[in-house]
Amino acid sequence: MSTIIVDNHFNLTAYRQWDGELGAIDIETTVEENPFLNKPQLVSVAVTFNGHSAFVFKDDVWLQRAQLERHEWIMHNGLFDRLMMKAFFGTTLPLKHDTMAMQYLLDPDEPKGLQILSEKYLGLEPYKDVDYHNILDEPWAKVAEMNAEDVRRTYNLLRPLADQLNQNKPLSRVYQWIIMPAINELIDITITGIPVDILRFEPLLAQYEANVKEQRAWLEEFSAEPLEEDYPKGWPKPGGWTIRDNGPWDGKRFNPSSPKQVAHIIFDVFQLPVLELTASETPSTNADVLLQLETFHSAGEQQEWLQKLREYRKSNKVLTSYLRSWPELWDGKGWMHPRYKPLHVVTGRLSSDQPNIQNVPRAEEFRNLFGGVEGMTWMKADYSQIELRIAAWLSNETLMLDAYEQGLDLHTLTAKLILGDDSGAARQVGKTLNFGLLYGAGPRTLQRVARSQYNVFLTPEEAKQYHSAFFANYPGLKSWQKEQEHNLSFTGKSVSPLGRVRYLPNAKIPWDVEDMRTKKIGAIHEGLNHPVQSFASDLLLSSLIRVRPLVDPLGAKVVAEVHDEIDLLVPNEHVRQVALIVKDTMEDTSWLGRHGIKLGVPVLAEVETGTHWGSVS
Repeated sequence: MSTIIVDNHFNLTAYRQWDGELGAIDIETTVEENPFLNKPQLVSVAVTFNGHSAFVFKDDVWLQRAQLERHEWIMHNGLFDRLMMKAFFGTTLPLKHDTMAMQYLLDPDEPKGLQILSEKYLGLEPYKDVDYHNILDEPWAKVAEMNAEDVRRTYNLLRPLADQLNQNKPLSRVYQWIIMPAINELIDITITGIPVDILRFEPLLAQYEANVKEQRAWLEEFSAEPLEEDYPKGWPKPGGWTIRDNGPWDGKRFNPSSPKQVAHIIFDVFQLPVLELTASETPSTNADVLLQLETFHSAGEQQEWLQKLREYRKSNKVLTSYLRSWPELWDGKGWMHPRYKPLHVVTGRLSSDQPNIQNVPRAEEFRNLFGGVEGMTWMKADYSQIELRIAAWLSNETLMLDAYEQGLDLHTLTAKLILGDDSGAARQVGKTLNFGLLYGAGPRTLQRVARSQYNVFLTPEEAKQYHSAFFANYPGLKSWQKEQEHNLSFTGKSVSPLGRVRYLPNAKIPWDVEDMRTKKIGAIHEGLNHPVQSFASDLLLSSLIRVRPLVDPLGAKVVAEVHDEIDLLVPNEHVRQVALIVKDTMEDTSWLGRHGIKLGVPVLAEVETGTHWGSVS
């Protein structure tokens, strides 16, 4: 093993002799900075073309001369390295292989760190002893040697990981045709960014600041203080103010963000029933518990207090999770750059951070903060009921498949079959049943999901009745769930139609092991979820890969991927043309033939446009 520092022409010439070869590359930077806000400081870049000799560059002068874009590269976590190379050198290096992505496909639940994988597949000892958070304080020679070892191990991991993938041909095809192209597209989407309408942002921030202040003041005033000798744990002790036996107090002590203090009011003062316990076996005050207490167990002033508390929590979450933090993520032109994480969610779906664009509230007032670019139209293209369509196909549920073939709305159909009603209110119940029962929920879980996610309140009797009626009308779905449960209990794994695998050993726990039933049930639900959500995610990733080169020549840019939708900014003069391209591409599933799949259900993409994300119609 050798490490060659490229800081002179002789060593640069030695590097260039490998011109045209597939190499591995690893970059070391200061880690705390967002490259779109404050450019990180380059520490070193290491490359190797044989897994033995590593070339380490200290500064961009020699890197620019090296012309790295002329090679194809292996990276470990290319989402970071490729993005950083763009930040430093204005070029996105050709990313051919990603060893982290390989391990993710082999087992998404297992650790994917370079040190762990090199120990597992190469039999090498741990070697990292650099403080990444204070990397500039480390001796550069020490960092360079570690950087060289990183890149050697990355290069040498390619072969054993590829051999593992090649033993599973469907998984290997997912890697080559979906994951790697998608990673490159997602990096480009991050670089493009998403525009923020700053003129709309300031009034909304001010509104929520005022709401939270007002709601908190009300809760402080009308929250009874405890007696001095009976202070609950977590409640501030008095300090220089008078304890009152009854009535509101001076509003300087109660904290509505404290679960312990909230629990005191609800369970000690109001004497409301304890509906759930937390993991530490204390009374829960989670959102669903508050909703149940407000709706079914309180009246008058108690009900009003619970309602105000829910409003405060909702407003405060929006304020702290989104509105206050977003300005810190704007670049110089007022755009944000979500960093997508296709290798972090075990179901195969995407997550993101800085910001988490998947979690932006659906209300128009929030989504209308994005867009407003002069001369450009916001275009949202999303799959209609894609998970239900996939489940209908996987289960061969004939009534569902017939409905989709005829272009019927499945939510309305379910409402008519079970409630005998196809009104808008009934459709909401049908939607609740379709999505609530898709992954094997029982009546009690259906009740909770209906309340918390769809604002539909079912009695225990209604939940049981609707649960039974749903599967009586869609027996194919129930049979498929039972078959999946049997396979999971036997094999401990779930496989998507394209071959993605999730290993769920808890599914093999016998049902008669009482203290492990909760873990088994959780694993079964995850196993039912996996083939549907994973396949839906791959449909969208494939669309993402195919859409961009078709719309790029028209000046359209993909700016976000959110759940089942692709969002674009499109020049006004090309809206109709791009809309047709995007819709046709998303609905075209002929590419599945390369994977040996013929999708037996029509896929529908709905394309909407507007000036902002929240105004599309």
